[in-house]
Amino acid sequence: MIQEPYTPSKESILIVDDTPANLQLLAQLLSEQGYKVRMAQDGTMALMSIQSSPPDLILLDIMMPEVNGYEVCCKLKASSLTKNIPIIFISALNEVFDKVKAFEVGGVDYITKPFQAPEVLARVEHQLHIRRLTQQLSEQNALLQQEVHRREMAEAEVRQSLSKEQELNQLKSYFVSMVSHEFRNPLTAILGFAEFMRDFSQQLSEEKKQEYLCQIQESARRMTALLNDVLSLGQAEAGKLEFNPESLDVEEFCEDLVEEIKRVNSAQPTIIFSSQTQLTLACLDKNLLRQILTNLLSNAIKYSPEGSTVKFNLVCQDELAIFHIKDEGIGISPEDQQRLFESFHRGKNVGKISGTGLGLTIVKKAVDLHGGQIAVNSEIGVGTTFSVAIPLNHPSQSDEKESD
Repeated sequence: MIQEPYTPSKESILIVDDTPANLQLLAQLLSEQGYKVRMAQDGTMALMSIQSSPPDLILLDIMMPEVNGYEVCCKLKASSLTKNIPIIFISALNEVFDKVKAFEVGGVDYITKPFQAPEVLARVEHQLHIRRLTQQLSEQNALLQQEVHRREMAEAEVRQSLSKEQELNQLKSYFVSMVSHEFRNPLTAILGFAEFMRDFSQQLSEEKKQEYLCQIQESARRMTALLNDVLSLGQAEAGKLEFNPESLDVEEFCEDLVEEIKRVNSAQPTIIFSSQTQLTLACLDKNLLRQILTNLLSNAIKYSPEGSTVKFNLVCQDELAIFHIKDEGIGISPEDQQRLFESFHRGKNVGKISGTGLGLTIVKKAVDLHGGQIAVNSEIGVGTTFSVAIPLNHPSQSDEKESD
């Protein structure tokens, strides 16, 4: 028998257990948290329910008559329709429970009876969170693949020689390799720390738990930043990067941004912000300005030694906002400066410092949309200064208002 109580909310969860009391207890607990809950009292009915409407997560009892939990799990993992649904096994403390087998057949976690509500909710939400991340990555990868394919088709029409075709293939290989590498490291960290906290939660101190949570958050930030860079570059290349200027207090914006970056990079080089301006408001695109300054400040921090200083100076003069960002880092060679704003290009002296080669490309396009200019002055082993000059009132803004 399958019951499907209505709950207007987030992910759907199927509970499979041959004990009605367990079904009701888990259903009530999860429904109160806003999950859409369905129930099945045996493995056969569960398989029928899943085939007709796959849930987002399954709580599956192991010891059931006719078709046990292991068999149900094996059948689900053998189907392309259901193989990616996370399965959390249910087992009583006094039952013989083969944990190794549970994971071998495809389970991702387990809970034991009698149920502890906080533990059940934590394990369910943890697996659903991983599922959401995985789905988001799949969707973004699909979009990236479509974009790569679109560019390949467009460029195929204008290829003039074998060397051009080889260059495109090398670029594609580097792009795929770079994205895979940059995603793999933070994703591995997220999964590793999450699994460690799950398996050894009782032995960990609160300080260690907070440390691991911070590592998970930092890895998630890295993945988000990479996705934003790739999507911004795709929009810029397609001419779809939006320019929406608005009234903005430039000095306050810079101060807030510096504080935000300091919170994330507390142990890194010190950022010192200074301003020589009496200006209160300017007309700039807040999102594009954030991308410009965040990329330049992040690079200054990343390529500078700990204990050094990054100087960030704002000057407003002659109807221009001029941003100077000076570091004491590794510097950029004259040869690399010639290709500084090319997609995927990185300096020969970066060594093992991670990066995608996309940040400065996005900076240049965002500066161009403002009608501004960017310059660099650098010396190997001494440091680098980037200077960005942006008109305080972009001409296209007044034109757009008049056309409205």
